[in-house]
Amino acid sequence: MTKSIAIFGASGSVGSAALDLIRRQPEAYGVRVLTADRAVGKMANLIGEFKPAYAVMANETAARELRACIDGPTQVLSGPDGLIHAAQCDYDLMISAIVGFAGLAPTYAALCAGRDVALANKEALVCAGALIREAAQASGARILPVDSEHNAIFQCWQSQHRSAIESVQLTGSGGPFRGWTASQIRQADLSDALKHPNWSMGPKITIDSATLMNKALEMIEARWLFDLRPDQLEVVIHPQSIVHSCVTYRDGSTLAQLGCPDMRPPLAYCLAYPERAPLGGQRLNLTDLKGLTFEQADEDAFPTLNLARTAMGETSPAFSLALNGVNEVLNAAVRKRELPFGRLIPGICEVMAQVPLPMIAHMDQIIAYDREIRDISYQKVRAWSS
Repeated sequence: MTKSIAIFGASGSVGSAALDLIRRQPEAYGVRVLTADRAVGKMANLIGEFKPAYAVMANETAARELRACIDGPTQVLSGPDGLIHAAQCDYDLMISAIVGFAGLAPTYAALCAGRDVALANKEALVCAGALIREAAQASGARILPVDSEHNAIFQCWQSQHRSAIESVQLTGSGGPFRGWTASQIRQADLSDALKHPNWSMGPKITIDSATLMNKALEMIEARWLFDLRPDQLEVVIHPQSIVHSCVTYRDGSTLAQLGCPDMRPPLAYCLAYPERAPLGGQRLNLTDLKGLTFEQADEDAFPTLNLARTAMGETSPAFSLALNGVNEVLNAAVRKRELPFGRLIPGICEVMAQVPLPMIAHMDQIIAYDREIRDISYQKVRAWSS
């Protein structure tokens, strides 16, 4: 039976990898929904190839351009309402790969509608972890983690009761500034930050990797995905990116998932779950490995990890929601060269020390507070740039 797939974020690296996997098994998968922000040409080509029922452009102007250049039955929707409508339509699995806070609402809508979600958008759990889990539990939908680290934990955790778990080790390459001091990182520029040693990702996530914010957000994501206490989570720097994460059990056993640095295996696992589909490509040859090394994360050079621990200890989601919003604004300012890269980590810490932290419980409150945090962050960027 063909499994119908909705790809939210079809023009990005995760969406492109998912479409590549679907091309390899056209008898197993069909595409029901495709979404993008402004990539009109790419979306037009994808519509011609996959013929989805719905195509959604987050940008209204892009949607009008897309409607004008395609033929056929695909319905082109736009904006937040279009994303929500498509998220709630009939399909088997959403691949949630929209970058940032923008991916939260459609992910939540899909789970409320009982759709299984292969989650590559960590911000959904960072910003609304409790609501996301409640929606999945209420509808019976499954959340399948796509990020290599969380997918590794998921694979190592299978069939084990939560009470058997003692701790989880999230691995990370350390990014381009592994071994650098805080003062050295403050002297780095954008071109340095975009040179990731192992992974090919979009610029936003690549910069997050350089500050270890990506790992900080992954800690919060893991806390919600696997119902972990903050003291059960540890970040371990592993430069080779071969061991993707480990789970330690109460009997002292540690299980690790290994693989080459490639996002396609975790995506393939989510697409075929609970089966394992055949996948070509590079195989890990243990005899070729020169060695696997592991280091303690330097939380003095990368205080983003300390901010994540604070977020996990808060009773209100406000701190983690603020952390994501502040980072998104300042990260974008760096990419636009409105702010030097060396100002990014100190700037995040400065804003986070000043933000209000109200109690938040509902989606409308989350959206309103995110808007407030972004306004505060934009003001800071303007002040620093003047």
